[in-house]
Amino acid sequence: MKLNNSNIAFRFNADFVNGSKSINLADSEIQVLWVSEPLQTLGMFNSLSGKDCDFCDLIKKNPENRQDVILAKYINKSIKHSIFQSYSILVDLKHHRHKDIEKVKDMLLMANDHKNMAVLCDGISYPDAEKKHFYLKLVHSKYFPLIDSIVHGNNLMSFFEGVKGSVFILDKSVRSAIVLKGQDLEWIFHVYLEIENILGRSYSLSKYPFINCFTYKHEKDYFLVVFPRVVHKPTEYYDRSSSQIKIIPGVFELIGLFITGDRLSFQNLNKDSIKRIFEQISYSFTNLMEIITPLKQKLKEEYSS
Repeated sequence: MKLNNSNIAFRFNADFVNGSKSINLADSEIQVLWVSEPLQTLGMFNSLSGKDCDFCDLIKKNPENRQDVILAKYINKSIKHSIFQSYSILVDLKHHRHKDIEKVKDMLLMANDHKNMAVLCDGISYPDAEKKHFYLKLVHSKYFPLIDSIVHGNNLMSFFEGVKGSVFILDKSVRSAIVLKGQDLEWIFHVYLEIENILGRSYSLSKYPFINCFTYKHEKDYFLVVFPRVVHKPTEYYDRSSSQIKIIPGVFELIGLFITGDRLSFQNLNKDSIKRIFEQISYSFTNLMEIITPLKQKLKEEYSS
């Protein structure tokens, strides 16, 4: 099955799709899928923390799962029943609080090691009182059409060009994002930390901005696409009436793909509800400019060619 989004095609395994619809929002076309097999994450486990962690229990009972370990700390768990034919979740073997910003560097290293694959994170630095298994998503770029657009510079507004890399804003997309491009992994990681500083990261005050992001490597260039978030869940998620939408938006939603296994949520996703969700959870172009302006000045002082 192929669905179009602003002249870009999303491709799915149609066997798992019960229903689909397209919704025009501003200059973009949003795709909404009602699926029989939701895109699996660690939500498939009832508990992921403490001594009762289901994932730890699974690894203990099935040591063969340790055979495919990435960066000496992530288990690559391939998902066989998915709307994407090439989809895995990468699960940290240990329990951590999700404020571990080193995960961004892990994502860049994974992009280097997995050709044609995008590495997605739906919660870098989300403050969590409990130590849990951090996980990432690994999706083939052919199922992730925005990558081709970014690699070819489409809809990218340049804000900084330096010896080690460049900074852009992804515009005229479903939601705007900050795009970092360069061949120096450490430079990209450093710029990411500057973005978190501007967003108000403070170890002393236990403040950690919530960010969705994904990485990709094309030829020699690394790409880190950053979607700063306002809140984790929209109010529609907590609605217990017939208007409820049980979706926690992540990278896929922010690029225009809503996936739900809930029929009511599928029915309630329309132009107005999606617009409200986006306005609640993510930054507008104007909001991103408030980040880009001080970031640009900082980089000019440090790295300008």
